[in-house]
Amino acid sequence: MIVILVTVYGIYGFCQGVGWTETDCLAQSWEMMQSTISIKPIRGPAPGNDVKLAVTKGLSDHLNPDPGYKNPIEHAKRCTFIIKGGRNLGTGFFISSNAYAITCKHVVEKERYFTAILDNRDEYPIGVVFMSERYDIALIIVATTQKTPYLSTRTTNTLCPGELVLAIGASSGPEPVVSNGIFEGLREKTSTRDRVIQFSASVNPGNSGGPLIDQDGKVTGVVSLKMISEKGIPVTETGLAIPSEYFIEEYASYME
Repeated sequence: MIVILVTVYGIYGFCQGVGWTETDCLAQSWEMMQSTISIKPIRGPAPGNDVKLAVTKGLSDHLNPDPGYKNPIEHAKRCTFIIKGGRNLGTGFFISSNAYAITCKHVVEKERYFTAILDNRDEYPIGVVFMSERYDIALIIVATTQKTPYLSTRTTNTLCPGELVLAIGASSGPEPVVSNGIFEGLREKTSTRDRVIQFSASVNPGNSGGPLIDQDGKVTGVVSLKMISEKGIPVTETGLAIPSEYFIEEYASYME
């Protein structure tokens, strides 16, 4: 892994030296990395534990490496990052110390190159590992050699209407913002019978893919949509999120 990433960063430095733009440098570096470790977007559920990306080979499991946070909300913010594409802005969050992360499928399915802007403002290329065929979720990986802080989860069957929840994401610009609200309940999609979380919080398109957390900083869902009307009646500050059990169902083998 270290050899691969050193090679990639060498390519990036060379591109900068010959006067390429930052976007072109990142694109060329990530293309080199993809060709080296054969990362390709795959639709459908992730395979079992025996199938892993080579990029994480050699990284050992350990406890969450972010013990110095002041409170669970600050920790959750550190685990969240901005996803910047050519035209789109979205959000993602880490689910392991090996830089695996979750976002919405609609954030990453229409472009090829993406950059992760971490909480410390460092930027790294992103690879799309799997895109769900059923849900609006995707598994991605950030090309960093550093251990990453990650979020633990909570399933929606333990949530109570009126309970405090918080949405973290690029609500008003290229930096994660925390918006507080309440859990209103679960809705069911008529076409698929899949459930979605309805919550009250101020969210915008940039929040897509960000975590919906409880007051202990545990992920209960992935922010997906903002409701603007229901049966022709305008709706304000109401969002929908994909329940955490859906990404656990598909990507549990990549989580810690």
